[in-house]
Amino acid sequence: MNGDYFASPENRADRDRLNGLIGEAQDCFAEDGKEIDAEKEEAADYLANESMIDALQEFAPPYVYFGSHPGDGADIGFWPQDIETIKEEIEFSSVATLRDARALGIETDPEDPTLPPHAFRGEWLLIDERGSCALYVRENGPAAGSYVDREMWSCV
Repeated sequence: MNGDYFASPENRADRDRLNGLIGEAQDCFAEDGKEIDAEKEEAADYLANESMIDALQEFAPPYVYFGSHPGDGADIGFWPQDIETIKEEIEFSSVATLRDARALGIETDPEDPTLPPHAFRGEWLLIDERGSCALYVRENGPAAGSYVDREMWSCV
């Protein structure tokens, strides 16, 4: 889900529910973002509340979950699923070079092998040389034969 989703009138109830959850979570912290000493236990209890985690999971974008970071359980937030699993489930993953694309039998944009072919429509994952990745959805553009790549999420 993104800003477009929450901006539409039929989705205002979801937007209001998410804003309420965010407000309740913010009440557990001082303005500088640090935990309020007197309410540390309350804040920890709130963040561990299973109903809050379930509610926030509903707002997670595709291939992302809300919960503890797999490498550090103390970090709670939105995290991508395993990248290799995502690559298996989506329709296109970028490759570094045209040579890689040919070796793997992947059809790419002839001018830029990190992009899907011009006629492609659907979800695709861009992975750069540093391992950062972004999930896009390619949709039909306003002009005939054109497309728009809408970013769903990105991570470093």
